[in-house]
Amino acid sequence: RVLNEDENKSFSFDSALLEASQLGNNEAIQFLVDLGADDNITSNTVVPQARHEEKLVSIFMGAIKQNNLRVVAELMNKVSIINIQLGVTVACRLGYSTIISQLIEHLHISSQVFIASLNENTTSLKQ
Repeated sequence: RVLNEDENKSFSFDSALLEASQLGNNEAIQFLVDLGADDNITSNTVVPQARHEEKLVSIFMGAIKQNNLRVVAELMNKVSIINIQLGVTVACRLGYSTIISQLIEHLHISSQVFIASLNENTTSLKQ
């Protein structure tokens, strides 16, 4: 349903991604996210990278507001840490404890990876 082309309307990346998010169609979301992130695709139907990232953030925040765990989990690795932190704030205001836990766990893992890379770089500088 998400990727069908209406005879009166051409395929729109933005509308397909938005519709997939609203329907909670994770397969379509993953396909569209991967398609939009592909630097080799230059078709007019694929939004430029900066605009693509804006759309991902918008859909990510919308999924948080809708308490849609599947879409939040699917997009967590696609948005910046700052947007995840903002997502925690939004989820806190709405009282969505499961999403809060999911986002905080992701931030914790990300911070551990960051600290490990810092330690690795510091060690290599000392040698």
